[in-house]
Amino acid sequence: ARWTEYLKEGGVIVTNTQRIDPMPVITGAAQYPENLAEKIASLGVKIDAFDCLSLAREAGSVFVAGAVVQWLRDGLGVIDTAAESERVALSVPDTGGVTVVPAFVGLGAPHWDAECRGVIGGITRGTTAAHIVRAALESVALQAFDVVHAMEQDRRAVLTRLCVDGGMSANDFLMQFQADILGTEVVRPAVQETTALGAAYLAGLACGYYRDVDSLRRNGEEARVFAPQMEDAARAEKLRAWEEALGRAMYRAPLR
Repeated sequence: ARWTEYLKEGGVIVTNTQRIDPMPVITGAAQYPENLAEKIASLGVKIDAFDCLSLAREAGSVFVAGAVVQWLRDGLGVIDTAAESERVALSVPDTGGVTVVPAFVGLGAPHWDAECRGVIGGITRGTTAAHIVRAALESVALQAFDVVHAMEQDRRAVLTRLCVDGGMSANDFLMQFQADILGTEVVRPAVQETTALGAAYLAGLACGYYRDVDSLRRNGEEARVFAPQMEDAARAEKLRAWEEALGRAMYRAPLR
C-alpha cells in the first residue's frame, strides 16, 4: 500500500492508547541508555527480499496517550465518549493557560522518569472542563513532539512529515495541533488501523491472495494531510509552557 512507502525507514512513536501499566520492559536493554534509538527494539519484515516494512530504525515510547481520554471520560466525567473530546476541545479557543502533563505512570521517552506524576498547571477561576479537555489532548501531541525532537537530535536530521495511525488519529483537532506543534505535515491514512491492515496484507501475500507488494500499492487510498498553521511565536510559547509543566511534574523536593 502507499502507506508502507511512508514507513520504509525512519522512526516510530509508540503511544499507549489502552491499558495503563507500570514501566515497560525494554527489550534488549538492561538500563535506559543515553541514545533514544537504543531504548526500544521494534520489528522489520522482509518479503521476497523487498524490505517493505522496515520500521526498526528507532522508536520512542509515550506511556499515556489514549488513556488521557479515558481519564477524561471515566475519571473526571467531563465527556461521555472519546469522540466527544474533539467537540469539547473546540468549544474554547485555547486552553486558557492550562497545561496537562499526564504522567499517570511516569514519563517515557525522552525523559524516562518512572517516579514523577501528573500535573495540571495554569488553573484560574476562569478555567472550565473544556480547557482541561483541550489541554489533555494537546498533551498527547506535546509528548510526541519531545520524542520527535529527540529522534531528530539522534539522527541529525529534520522531520519532514509525521505519519500517524490508530484510534486517536481520528481526532482532527489533535492531528491539526500535532502538525502545528511540530511545524511539519501530519499524514493520516484512509484506513487508520494500519497495524491490522498490515497483518491482513501479510496474510494475503502468504496465501497468494495478493500476488506481490506492487499489488498492495494499487489498493492504497488517498491520505489526509494536516499542514501546520500555528505562528512560530505561538508555538514557542506553547512549548515553553510545556517545558515548565514538565519541570514541575519531575520536581523532587529535597529530603530533610
